[in-house]
Amino acid sequence: EFSGAKSAGRGDYKSRLQQFAEQDGSAELRYETETAGPSHNPVYTARAYLNSNLVGTGVSSTIKDAEMLAAKAALALFGMET
Repeated sequence: EFSGAKSAGRGDYKSRLQQFAEQDGSAELRYETETAGPSHNPVYTARAYLNSNLVGTGVSSTIKDAEMLAAKAALALFGMET
């Protein structure tokens, strides 16, 4: 179950999205990351894909946070995050 109680920890979004993807044995979850800006101040854009469908995008100063935000956006798309 994906209750709101665990959503407070941002480290949980990618795990929750992975669990959601695993509910359908044939679903493939992947992240693609792009970098923009100067090397001393990069901006990362992460995109979460479920199979070939873009389900979330996140932008941050770190890859980890950008992927976490992409996962959070994907969970919101599926009605699992407010």
